[in-house]
Amino acid sequence: MRATGWQLLTLLPWLQHGLAQDDTVTYTDKASGIVFNTWPNTYMTFGMALPSNALTADATEFTGIITCSSPTQGTGWCGISMGGGMNSNLLLLAYPQQGQILTSFRWATDYKPPTVYTGDAKLTQISSTINSTHYSLIFRCQNCLKWKQGQESGDAPTSEGYLVLGWCHATTSPTNGACPNSLSVRQHGNQGIFPARFNSAVANRAYTSWASKATATVAGGCGGSRVPAPTATTAKAPSPTTAKAPSPTTAKSPSPTTAKSPSPTTAKSPSPTTAKSPSPTSSCAKSYTVKSGDYCYLIATNNGITLDQLKSYNPGLNCDPLQIGAVVCVRRS
Repeated sequence: MRATGWQLLTLLPWLQHGLAQDDTVTYTDKASGIVFNTWPNTYMTFGMALPSNALTADATEFTGIITCSSPTQGTGWCGISMGGGMNSNLLLLAYPQQGQILTSFRWATDYKPPTVYTGDAKLTQISSTINSTHYSLIFRCQNCLKWKQGQESGDAPTSEGYLVLGWCHATTSPTNGACPNSLSVRQHGNQGIFPARFNSAVANRAYTSWASKATATVAGGCGGSRVPAPTATTAKAPSPTTAKAPSPTTAKSPSPTTAKSPSPTTAKSPSPTTAKSPSPTSSCAKSYTVKSGDYCYLIATNNGITLDQLKSYNPGLNCDPLQIGAVVCVRRS
């Protein structure tokens, strides 16, 4: 059966169509003055600015920019996974709708369209732009680097100097898009997982001032805040392929060894049995419950770690067979 929607983001991280996001580009938005670390590819650009101490103490929020290509003005959608894979990570979707750019936080625990995230993540807009080739949004995202949905939780630790992020891009607009809580999306055409490495420009003393510019809650047809939304203009948005501003010589950080996934040839899918459950280490910061269809390589990839790391976090883990219902550690504290 053909993979659909966000499922491709989880299953095929090594198919990163034209992905150039190993390189961090420093970009300054002229209107707001915000300095971003950005990671552009052929289809979209995502960028972040962090609080001044974010490289030494894990941040819970960021100011972001997302710019997505659109073959026809005002169409399409794109998304970011804050934890790399689709499942059990905070997902952010953005799309143009009647002259505005709307957003929706989503959550998935299975290989099907994600549902609305019910945690405390909050997005407020600074500015938005829609033109004939792109749409772009600058925003503040609070409680977006730690997340919790039901019994599952996770985080994106900025103090490690990089994040593992996922992206997807579609040219077809969502249906029922007037209200972000009610929309449904069709299969996207491009996707990938990448290491978003930080350089020294990502954490800035001006962050508090930049974040204060985010005053608009744009709820679309769902109602909500009466704060006026930023007016989407037809001014040219930064293109994913041309969004490179002069980059300082420190733009590239050392490549973290954990950002690489093992070869897909190791992704053997075992038959689940009642094998002995592993014993996660006491320093586990995030755990995952094995479900039908899971296998070790898939679990590791979804959580931005290698297969060897997954095994080291879970002494006694038996990947063949892998026990359904077993609780495994996918991130150390």
